[in-house]
Amino acid sequence: MAILKNQAVANAVTADFQTRRNNVIMIGLSKTAEVVKVLNKLDINIKDEEIKTRQISSKGHMKPILVTFPSESVRNEVLLKRKAKGLLNSENMELDGDRRNIYINEDLPKITRDLFRKASELKNIGYMYVWVKEGKVLCRKSEFSRIIQVSHEGLIDLLKDN
Repeated sequence: MAILKNQAVANAVTADFQTRRNNVIMIGLSKTAEVVKVLNKLDINIKDEEIKTRQISSKGHMKPILVTFPSESVRNEVLLKRKAKGLLNSENMELDGDRRNIYINEDLPKITRDLFRKASELKNIGYMYVWVKEGKVLCRKSEFSRIIQVSHEGLIDLLKDN
């Protein structure tokens, strides 16, 4: 019965991720007008009318911005170029105002976001890397160890015990 429940949850998460596959969340921008400027700095040639942006309600003063691209391939290009560029901030993106970090992440369903947060605790017990790729939470103990897909919280508990 538990296997069927886990499979049903996995199917729901996969379906939810499919609706988000063209999206990223940008954090650290003061207004949606800065989105295109950051994308252009990452050498993504895109016009304002090709994307949809929406500020997400949040407690902080820098509200996350949901950005929807015309295709998944454009979104993937953004994520690759963000990774290649390293740490982003308002200074190296030439934005006005105080220096602040800028984050560009996959738009994840709540259940995956929560799983990623919990999996991030593995870094406290010797795992070097915990990340999300294409909606999947992954971890690795060292640069050369095998990649483990973290599909549920029970696996995190098992990894902590080993």
